[in-house]
Amino acid sequence: PSVYQLSQKYKKINVPSIIIAGKEYGTGSSRDWAAKGVSLLGVKAVIFETIERIHRTNLIGMGILPLQFLGKDNAKNLKIKGDEVFDFVDLDNDLKPNKIIKCYINYKNGQKKIIKLKLRIDSKKELEYLSNGGILPYVLKQICNEENTQNYDNIWYNTYIALCLTLLIKNVLNANILIALKYAQLIVFMREKIC
Repeated sequence: PSVYQLSQKYKKINVPSIIIAGKEYGTGSSRDWAAKGVSLLGVKAVIFETIERIHRTNLIGMGILPLQFLGKDNAKNLKIKGDEVFDFVDLDNDLKPNKIIKCYINYKNGQKKIIKLKLRIDSKKELEYLSNGGILPYVLKQICNEENTQNYDNIWYNTYIALCLTLLIKNVLNANILIALKYAQLIVFMREKIC
């Protein structure tokens, strides 16, 4: 089966997918599309040895958890074949940038191994984006927050927010995550100043 067929199979049975990568994950000219493609396939996390800086940001913008192997751990040393089950621990408790979490690898032969992974979220703002499912859901939640709707009758404010939101969506769809982040920041800034 193709990668797409496998992703659809796992989506149907509600099993989140992950990617196990090596060094320099996300490097290349199509890295902007790589995060969107991975997201559309239903991938929820990527575990890597090293990652390209912008691609890491793009993954977070699409709501995908970036995790880094520690020490000498990698797919080869851990004998990962693709039929293992990964259980991530400590993601619900006291989540913070660069936190070290535990991961249980359950091999098909019944063996289990515990490894540590580094959460490659480098700021509290990135953590907010990821916690909300990505940059677009984050901004939409900020805009649709019903607590502050009384000030939304300002025509200039509404026009500005609509323009920024349109540009944000356009840039997310075109996988220009860094530009989309700037529009998201403008929207949040305006919302805080007006409301």
